[in-house]
Amino acid sequence: MKQYALLVRTAETESDDALLVKKLLISSVDFLNRLSGKDLIGGRPDRNGFNLHFRKPSAPFLYYRLLEVLLYPLEVRGGMSSGNRLEEILEKAAEALDHPLAGLLMNSGGKTDQYLNQFFRLRNEIRDYPTIQANLVQLFSELLFPLLADCRALQNSDMIARLSLILKFKREYFEHLKSNKPSNRFYSHLFPEIDYAKYGELIGTSEPDQKEEGDGFPMIRENYWKKGFSTKVSLILGITRQIIDRNYKYLNYANLRNLDATIVHYLLDNY
Repeated sequence: MKQYALLVRTAETESDDALLVKKLLISSVDFLNRLSGKDLIGGRPDRNGFNLHFRKPSAPFLYYRLLEVLLYPLEVRGGMSSGNRLEEILEKAAEALDHPLAGLLMNSGGKTDQYLNQFFRLRNEIRDYPTIQANLVQLFSELLFPLLADCRALQNSDMIARLSLILKFKREYFEHLKSNKPSNRFYSHLFPEIDYAKYGELIGTSEPDQKEEGDGFPMIRENYWKKGFSTKVSLILGITRQIIDRNYKYLNYANLRNLDATIVHYLLDNY
């Protein structure tokens, strides 16, 4: 049976609090493992990270893109591979992980890797380094409208509780960094007060209808996000809708989502 591996590793620095990093990483991985359901075959801790393997070619990427948003501002790198022997694909994924380029890379040994990795590099350029406020706008947008995935488990009360624990650790990590770094634009933003009761109300009614472009390819339009999700995310984060809209523009969010949807379909078609 063909399997798809993902190795993830955090990029710790001297200023990082090891216990905070561990709590944030483990709680985030536990949350995503539960969310992945049957797509996840198994996983185990690795040096500063985890080894995971999946049934579907798109699953490692969908996992990684949520993990990097959950962990931010803790930086994470990933290596992907595919094949029939777990030991071999983990070895290839480790080679991808050790590549000097940041972000996510695929190493399956096939010709299509070079094109997929170009997509990954492009999304890295689009992502850049958002403020903590913009990062949370992105996170709750992703949770309210998951990309090409069945995430109904997010509606469960225990998953909401687990998310609140992750964001508690995330806030502690952000405040730790803030206290140890010189003042700059990134740290000038406050960590928003999150209304989990409102999130619980909205998470069950968050799947909008989408029109299809071309041959059944779902696209996200920038104006759709402004009309629909700015109000919902505003209620959760206690930030004005106008500021939410500015953050969508700052994140180049519609283009990033469309690129990620393209990557998902490319993985399904070629791996």
